[in-house]
Amino acid sequence: MIANDTMDADDGRRFIDNGSADAIAFGRDYIATPDLAERPSRGLALNEQDSSTFYGTPGADPAIGYVDYPALVH
Repeated sequence: MIANDTMDADDGRRFIDNGSADAIAFGRDYIATPDLAERPSRGLALNEQDSSTFYGTPGADPAIGYVDYPALVH
């Protein structure tokens, strides 16, 4: 069972720990935070989501949204 929708890391841990899910999906978080897998382990906040840029909108600038959320500088 994969759980998703408006979960944060604490929700995900709780669902896994109590057996409610086998995995957690963080789709919107990954769209807005391309390095999401690394940030929690470093105690860093996720990028703020802008849902108006998640999916292609006719006439919208294709350089805004999926490709321009900032990643950590290594």
